[in-house]
Amino acid sequence: MKKIGNLRIGQTPRPDLTEGLLDILGPGYEIIEAGGLDDLTLEQVNESDLNPEDYILVTKMREGTDVKITKKFIIPRMQEKLVERLAREGTIVVATGGGGVPVYRDAEGRIRPSEAVIDKDLASALLGARIGADEFYILTDVPFVYINYGSPQQEIKEFLNYKDTHSYLEQGMFGEGDMAPKVRAALQFIKKGGEKSVITEAFKLEDRSYGTKITMEYDA
Repeated sequence: MKKIGNLRIGQTPRPDLTEGLLDILGPGYEIIEAGGLDDLTLEQVNESDLNPEDYILVTKMREGTDVKITKKFIIPRMQEKLVERLAREGTIVVATGGGGVPVYRDAEGRIRPSEAVIDKDLASALLGARIGADEFYILTDVPFVYINYGSPQQEIKEFLNYKDTHSYLEQGMFGEGDMAPKVRAALQFIKKGGEKSVITEAFKLEDRSYGTKITMEYDA
């Protein structure tokens, strides 16, 4: 069975469109649909900001209601929706890389270059939270997070909650340019609703006995 992706700015499914397309394609095809508004109600869509200076688009909800949205509103949602859909279907998605020129949107929504460095850990944590991922893994060259690293008091921390991890971070227990950015990203993911962040060695990923597991609260 060949699969064809159908990413729309509105809501899916849209059998009024896909059934005709399948008739044209013939047997042996499956259309996988995803829409930028799929997880929103009509009321939520109507509450979105329709700045007259933005590029206005007209699309449909799945029951056929016409709605107006802005390009500025829908493009980021479509990008996230595509990554989420592919990931949940078992596809390995490569995203939030640190290469290229960092950019930002100005007050008018225009993309501008910036003299900055993309923090891959934080960017990945943000993407994971926005697509509703349950767990966030950071792969590095050590199997655990340590406090007092490199000293006689060095201690492995296999399980940590948000409060204790944040406290260790403020105490300077993690090196800047080393473990501290990874810990910040792990905390950011938990803060934004993720269930668990794991920092572990790349070659130990499949072995659950390794890795520091960070959750909002310790398991009872």
